Amino acid sequence: MDTDDAGYKRDAGDEISRSFGIYPGEPVDDWPGRGTTGKLDSSDEEDWYFFPVCIGQDINIEMTPSSGFDFDIALWDDNGDLEASSSNSGSTTESLIFTADYTGKFYFQIIYISG
Repeated sequence: MDTDDAGYKRDAGDEISRSFGIYPGEPVDDWPGRGTTGKLDSSDEEDWYFFPVCIGQDINIEMTPSSGFDFDIALWDDNGDLEASSSNSGSTTESLIFTADYTGKFYFQIIYISG
């Protein structure tokens, strides 16, 4: 299985404590944390990432699954509380928008549903 998640050349963590850093606003290339692709399937059901934000910053996340796949996405705060999520069915684009209510780390979870 190809496990090059977000440019790391390996599988992203499967729980919040094992999340990989990503760097929005940086150039998109194959450096760790700056890639934009990854793989999930029934043997790898979730990937976790973290990124820094400032209070008042808008967090916009969008993910379009390949045809025939279904994923959900979620945004968690530094205390492990769910802040926003998207759970559309099928290959529909998942998206969420949230305004950061503190300066620090937020966590982004991608969940494999089917496909």
